[in-house]
Amino acid sequence: TVPGVADPPRPPRTDFPIALQLGELSSSLESFQQRGLALVAVSVDDAEKSRALVARLGLRFPLGSDADRSLIKALGVYDAENDIAWPAIFLLDAGGVVRWVSVVETYVTRPTPAVVLEAFDALPPLSADAGSLP
Repeated sequence: TVPGVADPPRPPRTDFPIALQLGELSSSLESFQQRGLALVAVSVDDAEKSRALVARLGLRFPLGSDADRSLIKALGVYDAENDIAWPAIFLLDAGGVVRWVSVVETYVTRPTPAVVLEAFDALPPLSADAGSLP
């Protein structure tokens, strides 16, 4: 910063909503674990950026990398126009069956951990032979 000279404009931080949501999920980890849930996040960033984000936020769950977009395409949350994933949360049972999905078409609005936990609590129980959520 030079006195009397304005700083150049900074590009907007597009990772803020992502970082906020991941931090909230990490802070709520025990609530998920008490229900038998495991948290795993996936980013379109490369592995190095994902590891740096885990370290910066102190996340207590894994953050995988889907740099080639294969998983987000398979899940149907790929935004081809912007080459990113729509923010999404999937609850899967132990057999890998999707039981609940939240997909939002804006990077700013994301479900809170409380919303995800309420959705889980509202799911019908699995039959005894179906196992439980991971």
